[in-house]
Amino acid sequence: MKQTPRIPIILLPESSDQNSTIDVLLATLEGEASAEVLGHLKTEVFARETTSSTYLDNGLAIPHGRIPGLNHVLLAVGVSAPGILWPEAGQDAHLIILLGVPSSMVAGYLVLMQRLLRWYKDAPAIRPDHFEEDIQQVRSAILTLLA
Repeated sequence: MKQTPRIPIILLPESSDQNSTIDVLLATLEGEASAEVLGHLKTEVFARETTSSTYLDNGLAIPHGRIPGLNHVLLAVGVSAPGILWPEAGQDAHLIILLGVPSSMVAGYLVLMQRLLRWYKDAPAIRPDHFEEDIQQVRSAILTLLA
C-alpha cells in the first residue's frame, strides 16, 4: 500500500528570508526521513537555487531535489502573506512547497511539479485570517495530486 505523506503546512514568520524559510520547512520534516537524507535535501535545494531559481510564477516557489536513499516523497509547505523574497528571481513567494523525491523518480517528479503548478494557478489564495480552514483545503489538494 502506498504511504500517504504527512504534509506539514506552516505560517511563516514575517521576518523570514529564503534561507531561513528552507531551514524551517526542513525542520518540519524531522522524523519523516533521516538527518542524512534531510541534509542531502538541503544541499540539493541550495545547489539548485545557484543554477536556476525554484521560484516558478505568481508567488509560488518549489525548492526541490532528488535524493538517493529516499523511498517516498517528502513535502512541507510554508505560507507567507507578505511574501518571502526569492533573490534569484527578484520576486516574493507566498506559497513555498519544499519537495524531496527519490532519485529514481525522474519523470514522476517532473509530472508532480507540473501538477503543482497547474493546481496553484487555479487555487484560491490562503487567507491569514482563515489559515486553518484554508490549509486543510491545500493539504487535501496536494494529497490528491500525489495520488
